[in-house]
Amino acid sequence: MRYRCNRCGERQSRGLIPSMDHPFQVAVFHGIGLGLCVVATRTIFNRLGYPIEGWLTGLASLAVCAVLLMLFYGVALIGEVLPVMRRPCAKCGRRGLQLEEAGTGNNPRPSAHIVIGGLYATRHKDGSYGIVKVLAVEDSIIHLRSYANRFDKLPERISSSDLSLAPLTATGPFGIGHFPLARQGFDSKTYVLVGHETVAHEELDGYRIWKGIEPA
Repeated sequence: MRYRCNRCGERQSRGLIPSMDHPFQVAVFHGIGLGLCVVATRTIFNRLGYPIEGWLTGLASLAVCAVLLMLFYGVALIGEVLPVMRRPCAKCGRRGLQLEEAGTGNNPRPSAHIVIGGLYATRHKDGSYGIVKVLAVEDSIIHLRSYANRFDKLPERISSSDLSLAPLTATGPFGIGHFPLARQGFDSKTYVLVGHETVAHEELDGYRIWKGIEPA
């Protein structure tokens, strides 16, 4: 199944139950489960002295097989999730795997959970982590402040006092005091909350200009 690391945001397939990314493994898994339940159903009916033939007993055996199949899936799910969630992430090596809900796709952090004043780490194409701060949240737009700092590893905890907007080297990246981003764009990337603080009055100057309000 699909899991996501709460620390680095990495999505990964772990455990015995295959994800839908591997249809052959899914077919084999379901085939094994169905085969075991059919054998168990026949054994139960034989022990009770009921024949499998006939439409009444046939419907009854189908119902018993369906119940056994649900139990099989339940036991398999619990037997996988509990051990896997205690295992370290295959990427960052830290514990914090969480079962990814079906249908989340590339939306690992719903926009309803965005924290104003939150400092979020996001991974760039070169593998380094950058930091953005949420200044304000509107219906369809997230207002962010990005910093020039880059980290080789996901920071454990950080505050804006440790960060800078100015480029740290002559050719290095630079920060942006304010930029708006559509919620869809925010949700399409993995952002990991690594800090939380209040939004300073002066940090909202760019946001006020964007809104057509004179900065204080």
